[in-house]
This record gives sequence, structure tokens and C-alpha cells, in this order.
Amino acid sequence: MNINFVRNTHLCIFRRNVLFKLLLLAVLLVLFVVFILLTRISTSQLNGHRRISEVDLGSTGFVNDTVATAMFDEVRILCWIMTNSENYIKRAIHIKKTWGKRCNKLLFMGSRNHEDWNSIELAVGEGRDQLWNKTKAAFTYIYKYHLSEADWFLKTDDDTYIIMENLRYLLYPYSPETPIYFGCEFRMRRKITRQIAMFMSGGAGYVLSKEALRRFIKEAIPISDSQAFNEDVELGVSLKKANVVDGCSLDSQGQSRFFPMHPRFHLKAVPRNDWFWHYMLYKNEKDCCSEYTIAFHYIGPNSMYIMDFLLYNVQPYGIVSKHLKLPKKFEVNIRAKPSAA
Repeated sequence: MNINFVRNTHLCIFRRNVLFKLLLLAVLLVLFVVFILLTRISTSQLNGHRRISEVDLGSTGFVNDTVATAMFDEVRILCWIMTNSENYIKRAIHIKKTWGKRCNKLLFMGSRNHEDWNSIELAVGEGRDQLWNKTKAAFTYIYKYHLSEADWFLKTDDDTYIIMENLRYLLYPYSPETPIYFGCEFRMRRKITRQIAMFMSGGAGYVLSKEALRRFIKEAIPISDSQAFNEDVELGVSLKKANVVDGCSLDSQGQSRFFPMHPRFHLKAVPRNDWFWHYMLYKNEKDCCSEYTIAFHYIGPNSMYIMDFLLYNVQPYGIVSKHLKLPKKFEVNIRAKPSAA
């Protein structure tokens, strides 16, 4: 009787141990599965929701992208993104997964290399007080190593969204040998000199022709103010000294195409006491915006994917775009004026 009792006791203990181990194994398996799922979600976010961003209307048969494809080959644009070590993963990498893939060449300019062939480490510190020096260093690097790879050179922030097809449409009539640059045209009175400065907003992005870039490197940088703070203002002042034309980016309806704020700001009336109204070169009180809008600023990663999806994946049924006709080419060195829209 005692022997059977001992055997039964050992058997119960053995069964409990086996059950405990099985439960522990099950818990570990569940935790492992959860870890894998979280990792995949994180990777999906980092890669920019590839299922959405790699599909566009051009591959679905809804639209004819022949004109856009032709412009891609004829209007070659190098895009460089002003970023920093903290924002590279948070912001810049999402540009690569959305509108950046429509650039002919894409580079990220910062103060640290991120083991990415698109990432360039500049020997310049970080911070707003270094933006002008970083801009000069970035354009100098591009002029030295990538000049032959593009005809136009676009600079944006890491929270700017660019509709590249519309940018190529704006640039198409102009020769890259014309000393000209485009962007959101601003004017302001400089605090020290009290002179009126004309420039393109850095947040909305600006694009230089090949000749404008050459003059900036060879003529403007040597006489530029190395202690300057506002990168976009100083670029405008420097390019003016090098006889580079401020291109007008308005469409044929007088509507703007580059916007330095989020769409929700520009889609409402701009108060006359707002800073933006005072900075605007063209006081446009019409409804926003050009049907060939090019740029918006302060676009976060999630909004970039949303804009990319709506622009390149959604087609309103029954609405057909009008026949596209590219504008005529301008002669070299002609004064900038709005292209036909």
C-alpha cells in the first residue's frame, strides 16, 4: 500500500512537471510569435509600406504615363535632401520610399553616414546655424561628383513632399544652360542692411539649373557670407550676385505651385496680418492651388504615404484627364516667365 502511494505521488509530480514545461513552452512560443509580428510591423513602417508605395496608376492600366516617362528621361533632376542624424530614420528614409524614387538621382546630405549609398556625410556640424554651410557643402559635393548625372538640382527638407512630374513640367521649356532657379518666391527686408532680399523658401524646396549651379559654385560661394544664418535668404542673395534669374513658377492662371506650409494651411484664406502674406512676392487671393502644384512642406512620414497613395493609386471613375501637350522650349538665357498650364 505504501509502495503504491509513493508511486502515485511520483507519477503526479512527474505529470505536473511535464505540464508545467509544456505550458512554459507554449508561453515562450506565443511570445516568439508576437515578437516576429512586431518586428514585421516595424520593418513595414521603416520600409514605407512597400505594398502601397511600389504600386502606382501607371502599372494598373488606368492611365497613360507616356508623357511622364518621356519627361523623366529628358528633364533629369538630382534631388538632395537636407537632413541630420536624428531625422534620417524618422523622416528622410520615407522620402526614398515615396516621391524620392521618381528623382533621376537621390541623395541625403547630413553630418553622418548611415551606410546607405544615398547618404552623404558632410564635414559640417548640425543645427540651424549650420544650414547655410551645409547647403554650400552639399552643392559643392554635387558639382564635384554628380554634375553630369542631371540637368537640374533640387534641394528640399526632409519633411517636404514633391510631385516630380509637375516639377518636370515646369522645367521642361527651359534649357539647363540658362542661369535660373525656381521655388516659392519670397521677399523680405534684411534686419542689418535693411535691403529687400528676393529668395526662394527653403522649406518648399528650390531647384537650380546646371548653369545656376555652376555660377553658385564658381562665382557666388567665394564671396558669400560664411557666418550667415538663413540658408534660403543667403542663397537668393548669392545667386543674384552671380546673375542667376529668379524664375517665376506661377502657372498660366496666376496660381502658385510651391508651398512652404502644409496643405491645410494653404487651402484656407491667408489673413493679411499673417507672416506668409507679408513674405509672398505674388499676393494671390485666389483659391489655392495650381492644378500642377509641385511642393508642400511640413509633411510627416504618414502623410507622405497618404499623399503618395492618393496621387498614384486613386483614380476617380469617369473623370478623364485632358489631352496633354508639352509647352514649347524657350531659348537659352531668355527671361523666366510662367509656362503654359
